[in-house]
Amino acid sequence: WLLSPMWFEALLCRAITHDNDTVQKFVLGQVVTIDQSTATFSEDFVLSDLFPRFTTNIEILYPKSDVHQVFEQRVSTFFSAFARAKGDRAGVVTRKLLDALLAPRMVHHTPLRLGLAALLETGVEHCVDAAEAIALLEDFFTTRLPSCPSSARPRMASTMLQLVSRLACSAEPEHEGAVVSDAAKAIAAVPDTLLDGLRSDLGAVANRVLGPRAYELSLELLSGLSCSHAEEALPVGLSSAAVRGCGASPMGAAQRVLGVVRLLQVLRPGEKRVCQDVWQTLAPTITDMHRRPYLPRRAVVSTLYGMAYSTVLLSHGREVLQERSADRAEALAFVVSRAGAVLSDDGRQEIPWVWLYAFVLEQLWEPGLAGEEVASLATKALGTSDTSECGVLKCVAAAALLGAMAPRMALVQRRAELFVAL
Repeated sequence: WLLSPMWFEALLCRAITHDNDTVQKFVLGQVVTIDQSTATFSEDFVLSDLFPRFTTNIEILYPKSDVHQVFEQRVSTFFSAFARAKGDRAGVVTRKLLDALLAPRMVHHTPLRLGLAALLETGVEHCVDAAEAIALLEDFFTTRLPSCPSSARPRMASTMLQLVSRLACSAEPEHEGAVVSDAAKAIAAVPDTLLDGLRSDLGAVANRVLGPRAYELSLELLSGLSCSHAEEALPVGLSSAAVRGCGASPMGAAQRVLGVVRLLQVLRPGEKRVCQDVWQTLAPTITDMHRRPYLPRRAVVSTLYGMAYSTVLLSHGREVLQERSADRAEALAFVVSRAGAVLSDDGRQEIPWVWLYAFVLEQLWEPGLAGEEVASLATKALGTSDTSECGVLKCVAAAALLGAMAPRMALVQRRAELFVAL
């Protein structure tokens, strides 16, 4: 080089901040062609000064006229080679670049797509703590992916999962409970429309961060979520995963149950045993529903949601539902009583959970089973003209319950009557 690395970086900083966009584009286009095996760019320059420039002026840097995506390929190759060229610090640089990619200032998906692809090509492994890897995933699915175009989401999500499964370390035994709880929360954030296409990638991540006990840890978390004991009166001998589940709030428990059922599915896809294990884990609380007057709301929510969601998601869900007829009847009896309370004058505290009762009725109830009276009560509630706050909430709750049950009625005439009421 004719200039020292420091002065060369200073010159580039001046060029890429030039008022003329054409100058910026020309300089950036030349920078990405530099051979990283001989370059001496500092980490601060590339990550703090250079990288942000590739995330702005998207229409100029990545024009649609570049049908062969030549510039995109050069950008991806540049950052991949930069990380690899750092030798022993490749893992640290990779992590810093990943943090920069997921930064809130990133407003366009193209740099994110290119950056993830570049990091996947570095070959760096095991440089991110298990808990941090799960936190990155949750942030990606809750804040970054929703801002991407729908057509780009499957590819982006798959690339991110493949990257995390490569970079993540396995959780230490003393941290397994916290990691499996956070993993369930992160997987719950995966959009339903992408779940089928991401199952193998999700399974790889789960096996990476949770290790060979991933399936057992997931069941332990589910056991804790549905535990009928209050958090301050837990039995001795519970695993760390179960204790984490017992400490969840009711809505936090619902979120984690959704994630746990998904975890179990991707860990052992297509196995009937998965659904059987879910029901077996929930069985003690199902039995306690009518026998214990002060069951924690967290346990009730987890049990009912776990039964209904496993029925609709898992491949053998309906088959196992028929086999567990006694547990099904217990759950339906409980839901029918709570739904009746929602539609009565003293059931206001149950209204926030009407979505759960409607979901259970939609998945577990069928003609011939107890519970058809809920439809009659809901129809009656819809016919009232009470405009008070409680009356309006009751009407909304009735519509939700009726909407869940009406399509499942055996008689066409009865279905028609309920739809007319709605």
